[in-house]
Amino acid sequence: MIEYATTVSQRQLLAEMKAQHDKPANRVVRDGKTICRACGYDWDRYTHGC
Repeated sequence: MIEYATTVSQRQLLAEMKAQHDKPANRVVRDGKTICRACGYDWDRYTHGC
């Protein structure tokens, strides 16, 4: 899991990793927050290989 990026290069890496590893079927909105169905972590902040 990669934590939210702060620099431009980190944001680019995060976007590439999310495109490769995130499974859209695991994306869920609960109480106004988007989280991963499998692990429960913030969807936008982490890369999920769950």
